Amino acid sequence: MGRYRAALPQLDGDVFLTDGGIETTLVFHDGRELPGFAVFPLLEDEAGRERLRRYFDT
Repeated sequence: MGRYRAALPQLDGDVFLTDGGIETTLVFHDGRELPGFAVFPLLEDEAGRERLRRYFDT
């Protein structure tokens, strides 16, 4: 067994958040422009951060 296999963060009972498809949702459902298909530029202003909050709240 791997050295840290029993100590993975998703096994400690806390929330462990993962995601797949945020870029697709933002581009094709919201009509957002994402240069380089990157989401991190949304962190630069409050409107972008709020959109990320709404995405992860759902």
